[in-house]
Amino acid sequence: MLSVEISGDAAITRVALAGELDLESKALLAQAVREAPAEVVELDLAALTYCDSAGIGALVSAQRQAGEDGRALYVVNVRGMVQTILQVSGVLTELTRRA
Repeated sequence: MLSVEISGDAAITRVALAGELDLESKALLAQAVREAPAEVVELDLAALTYCDSAGIGALVSAQRQAGEDGRALYVVNVRGMVQTILQVSGVLTELTRRA
């Protein structure tokens, strides 16, 4: 199960994810990113405990969609197993890059 908390201002919107990002929850991430009002979206993964290949795809897609919309999206506070998964899959550097 994934929970999402959105905070911030007009400059940066922080989307904090907690729980599991997988096939069942990836739509929730996409919706949160679409609803984020700022030009910069910061995905806080500090409380994300699990991420499978569908979750990785959702993170990459969210970053790509934000870019197509003229916005920046990056992840912060990547830890533990989620950090390892993103490193092994080869997307961590790109997802943490601040445009």
